Amino acid sequence: MSVVAVTCTHLATVGELGQLRTERGRVQAQGPVMELMARADLPLAHGDGASALIEAITCGLQNASGLCELRFDGGTLLLPQTRSTPLPERTPVRVRIQARDVSLSLVHPEQTSVLNILPATVTEVSDDGPGQVLVGLRLGQGTRLLARISQLSCGRLGIAPGQAVYAQIKGVAMVR
Repeated sequence: MSVVAVTCTHLATVGELGQLRTERGRVQAQGPVMELMARADLPLAHGDGASALIEAITCGLQNASGLCELRFDGGTLLLPQTRSTPLPERTPVRVRIQARDVSLSLVHPEQTSVLNILPATVTEVSDDGPGQVLVGLRLGQGTRLLARISQLSCGRLGIAPGQAVYAQIKGVAMVR
C-alpha cells in the first residue's frame, strides 16, 4: 500500500517502508509507514489529516447487530458491515483512525454510544495548533494511535507520557 501526504513534507513509500523528507529533500525519518504516520514528533501526524493505520484480521459478522469484528494487537474493533458480501474470517485488513475521532477518558466509560473503547498508554503529547494537542498512544504491545484533544482537556485530565487512559474511538474506516 502506498500513501502520499500533501503537506509541507513528502512521504515516499516503497512497499511497506517509507521515508519522510523535508521540502529540501533531507530524510527526517524512515521506517514502516504505519509507524511514521502515528509518530507525534513528525509533521505527518499533525493537523486535520492526522491518523493512524492499524493492521487487523476479520473475526466475522455479528448477525444481530450487523457489525464486523476486527482483532489486532491492542484489542477488538467493531465497525458497520458496509460490503454487500462480508469478508471471510481471518482476512487481513487495515483500518484508518483519524486523531480527531479519538477522545480520552481516565476511567472506563459506561453508558455511551461509542462502541470502540480500548485501554491505552500515553507515549507523547505535543502542541497541534491553537488550543489543540496531539496525544500519541500505545495500544497492546506496540500498536500506535493518535488522539487530537483540546489543551484544556489535556490539562484537566493531566495527560502525560506513561499515563493509562481509555481511547474512545468514534470513527473507523476500513482501507483494506
